[in-house]
Amino acid sequence: MKSSFDLNRDKPNYGWAFDGVPEENSVCYEVKHDTFEIPAIILAQEIPEQLLGRRIQEKFGNEFPIRFDYLDTMEGENLSLQVHPKIDFIRDNFGMTYTQNESYYILRRGKGAVVYLGVKDGVSKTKLFDDLDRAQKKEVVFDDKKYINRFQVEKHDHYSIPAGLIHCGGKDTVILEISQTPYIFTFKLWDWGRTGLDGQPRPIHLKFGYDNVDINYNRSWIKKNLLNITKTISDKPDHIEEQTGLYETEAIETRRHWFSHSIIIETHHSVNMLNLVEGDRIRIESLNDKFEPQYFNFGETFIIPEQISRCLVTNVDTGHNVALIQAYIRN
Repeated sequence: MKSSFDLNRDKPNYGWAFDGVPEENSVCYEVKHDTFEIPAIILAQEIPEQLLGRRIQEKFGNEFPIRFDYLDTMEGENLSLQVHPKIDFIRDNFGMTYTQNESYYILRRGKGAVVYLGVKDGVSKTKLFDDLDRAQKKEVVFDDKKYINRFQVEKHDHYSIPAGLIHCGGKDTVILEISQTPYIFTFKLWDWGRTGLDGQPRPIHLKFGYDNVDINYNRSWIKKNLLNITKTISDKPDHIEEQTGLYETEAIETRRHWFSHSIIIETHHSVNMLNLVEGDRIRIESLNDKFEPQYFNFGETFIIPEQISRCLVTNVDTGHNVALIQAYIRN
């Protein structure tokens, strides 16, 4: 975050960055040379049909359904081991009609970087949670190698994480996290023995975690269904479009576009969220003068409303190919 986005270098670290989270970000307007700032989520509340589209609004209500954020562990430590609630649990306990399926897109990696995904074959759920409980009480150190899979990662890998799958990012990675957006429903299972400011182990949620961890998401199943499964949609000399393999239960579809000059982006009757994951700069233009040309740099997230069905994307640095990741709600 410091080196790529010029954040304050005097701060000790940045672990989590909200780059495309309307619940956390703001929209700023210039009004008579002053800046007027409002929460971005108000746009979804006030103009849902124009922003989200009627189909998306009927499914998610006046809530923005896609979230992009950064998880930065460069020169840091592992993220906390966690799980997101399965759909029946979040519906019965919290009244939500959808849950947080998500994915990890690897933007940067250090030597030997890994992600933690799912349990090993043959793991007992009872023994796993007994050891997590004992570790939280400082009776033992949790042996993650005994229970949890590690997978080596490469830049531009994309890993699907359905609800119920134990997961976390390892150290020395920058992950672009792409997810659905129920507000703050993450159950922490282990925080690697770290303590909070009060010197006590940081809170975890083993009871909720036990109800939601699916041990059928084991190594054999993950290797077959979740590991960086990419399908080529079209392969042209100046534009390769790929489906980057989110699991079938996820509402979000992701496409990656590699191109050298200009391409047309289709928004698939959905609000879209996009990020330039390779290259320096692109320009977005309307095909019918609905908006002025906009420029976006490496790593910047931006939104295309549903009412913009197609737009022109141009690589400003024509000396190199660029890559754009696109997320929208499936039909």
